[in-house]
Amino acid sequence: MTTYEHRRDELVINSSICVGVLLGDMPGDMEFVPIRPQPATDAMREELRSRWPGRGLRGVGYIGLVDGAPQLALSEPLDGGQLEALADAFAAHIGIIVKSAMTTGSFAAEIERAEVSELERIYAYSDGPKHIH
Repeated sequence: MTTYEHRRDELVINSSICVGVLLGDMPGDMEFVPIRPQPATDAMREELRSRWPGRGLRGVGYIGLVDGAPQLALSEPLDGGQLEALADAFAAHIGIIVKSAMTTGSFAAEIERAEVSELERIYAYSDGPKHIH
């Protein structure tokens, strides 16, 4: 059986878009913490903390887009209503990212930056390039 931590790590590594998911006490109350393609800035995290009090937010996992398909790594089971709300919110999140990238003309630059970042990350985990014989 695959552990939550393994599923989470695989999702974060393989996603083109990925967010951490925080759920609140009220139905439909959720927040996303961006991880990919751009991680949350300190200002974004501070804004989230300012909206946090009294909401009972808790981290429940991650949702990401892998090869064009959404995937989940959840630390706890969610009911059908929570999953539907999560899917709708993630679809809206993806739309915002794409619209922003296209309207600012930075879509190609963002893809290139993400590819370079991914290669640097992979290289950092190794002792250098490996050759297959």
